[in-house]
Amino acid sequence: LPRNWQDTWSIRAGAQFAVIPKRLFLRAGWYYETSAIPTDRADLSVAHNERHAVTAGIEGRFKAGPVNMAIHAAYSHSFGKTLDVTDSKVTGVVLIPAGEVTEAVGNGVYKYQVDVFLLTLSLQF
Repeated sequence: LPRNWQDTWSIRAGAQFAVIPKRLFLRAGWYYETSAIPTDRADLSVAHNERHAVTAGIEGRFKAGPVNMAIHAAYSHSFGKTLDVTDSKVTGVVLIPAGEVTEAVGNGVYKYQVDVFLLTLSLQF
């Protein structure tokens, strides 16, 4: 499917606060991104449209004998812009009869939200 990709941009901001210097850190952030796919080319296979998100995290560092360890936990929630597509340029192909082109199949309302959880353990010998 032709996507007619367009240029995108994003803004990101974040902060870190040392609750216990060199041991415990809190993090927070926000970002905004535009979509690479024009609204009239949106369909169910589009990874995401215009969106913004909030993020939060915590990191704990400690020593266990000769090993330096760090545990990270993070969460992000993306808020996607609702798209109401009424002028879709995305068409489908019907298999029977073979090759027949259908009407626009991308029209509709697209809504989404994404939640991401992360937990890691880092070891340094």
